[in-house]
Amino acid sequence: MDEIINNIFDFLKGNIWFNITTLLIAILRIICAVVFFIKGKKSKKPTYMVVTNNLVRDSIKNIDSVQITYKKENVPNLSVSKVTFWNAGKDTIQKFDVPKRFPLKITIKEGYRILDAKIIYQKNIANSIKAHLNLEKNEVIISFDYLDFEDGFVLQIFHTADSSDEISVNGTIKTVRKLERRSNTDIVTGFMRKFIHNRNAINILKFVNSWNIVVLGVLLIVTALLPESILMPSQSKTNLISLRIAFIILGILYTYLGYSRVKRGIPKGFPK
Repeated sequence: MDEIINNIFDFLKGNIWFNITTLLIAILRIICAVVFFIKGKKSKKPTYMVVTNNLVRDSIKNIDSVQITYKKENVPNLSVSKVTFWNAGKDTIQKFDVPKRFPLKITIKEGYRILDAKIIYQKNIANSIKAHLNLEKNEVIISFDYLDFEDGFVLQIFHTADSSDEISVNGTIKTVRKLERRSNTDIVTGFMRKFIHNRNAINILKFVNSWNIVVLGVLLIVTALLPESILMPSQSKTNLISLRIAFIILGILYTYLGYSRVKRGIPKGFPK
């Protein structure tokens, strides 16, 4: 490790600002090359997100004078979930990519029931997305003609579970190992939801939080370029260069992480 640092130190001798800038550009070019390679690579990437709102909790059954029914049927617990499904990959998912024996379907954990389901949004009507509720098997079968990049749909289902954890999307798509499930909550969002009940406000705060990570990454890179008298006035040049390189690497990583969080949500055009 010391030999690597010494080699970098030798490289940076002379016009240190010019050489640091050259090193930074080289690192950025490598990262950009990797990112563009990944983005340019065609692949199918079926992705989904489930958001659930509980309408009636099972504690209502303890009140004798209150009876909740759905389509003339008594239900102890009633929730509505929006399942957003889209193709996040650049390769089109065709109808024939889904085997008939293992179709795309929305399922619920054992002990709960799906009561109703319907497509409330599809980004491209040419996809011809259809949903069939099978009450006997307690599942919703999804069919479509094709899904291009960021094509997809939103399925609304009424059920007797009380959270998104009981809902999942299953099925087989050729060349795809696993359907990717994304969450609309993280530690920060979960904390915010304890105090804020306005969904639009939460979405704005999530967006700001993600861009804060990007800003932190940029600040780390800027810090690496500060003059020696400000950054580490009492340290050796070798330690100073190591610190600059660490700040640059961390800054690039934080910038990419924050930008990935911004782009990780539901694509534009879909209802939130």
